[in-house]
Amino acid sequence: MTTEDLAGKPHKVWSCDRQTRKCVVASSLDELRTKGAAKLGYNNPFDLKVVLEEDGTEVEDENYFQRAERDTVFLMLQPNEKWLPPGVEALRAGEHLELQRENTCLYFAAFSGWKLHSQLARFV
Repeated sequence: MTTEDLAGKPHKVWSCDRQTRKCVVASSLDELRTKGAAKLGYNNPFDLKVVLEEDGTEVEDENYFQRAERDTVFLMLQPNEKWLPPGVEALRAGEHLELQRENTCLYFAAFSGWKLHSQLARFV
């Protein structure tokens, strides 16, 4: 058993929107959840879903966590949040959609009715 096994490995924990990024050293999945929640300002660590940042795979197994590489990036999702691929928010912003936060990680709303109506009125 190495000292890293005892002390834990360094990992990165990010908020769902990828705006808040913290480093933690954890020797177990529960420790990652607890430390990650504290650093990200989340109240109940055991309500969080831990997923791989790169593809959204949920990490719920201690054996898998133990095999994760150093500096693996995990997203800590709150109960109403969902993983989205990196860059989706930038693509959506480029399509002129309004980005809103509403109890989910990212919630995209279309143009408001009046704006859409005014745009359509030009064609009538």
